Amino acid sequence: MKFEFEKGIPEGLMRLGYLECLSFLVLLFIAMPLKYFWDSPAAVQVVGMLHGILFLIYVGGATIWFVKAKPPLKSLLFIYLASVIPFGPVFLDKRLALFGPKAFGSGKWIR
Repeated sequence: MKFEFEKGIPEGLMRLGYLECLSFLVLLFIAMPLKYFWDSPAAVQVVGMLHGILFLIYVGGATIWFVKAKPPLKSLLFIYLASVIPFGPVFLDKRLALFGPKAFGSGKWIR
């Protein structure tokens, strides 16, 4: 994951957010039906663990970005909030594409 701290949220972190959303979809629409309709809980164990690992890496990557780039605290809180809302990283990425650094209200990335 290549971090470009002076340019805002790293592209690698946003891609990781998309992967985390994709793992949620696989968990919700493939693994859960396998568990409850076809009595096969193994898929939930594997996909659930993958989803959890991606979530932890996403939150950890956001924290590393925050420490190194020193943006306003509000930007990290937006990322944390997006990480617990289903499809939040996708909405966050769209907001950043529209508003850039002003997406979090300050207009600056660096404190």
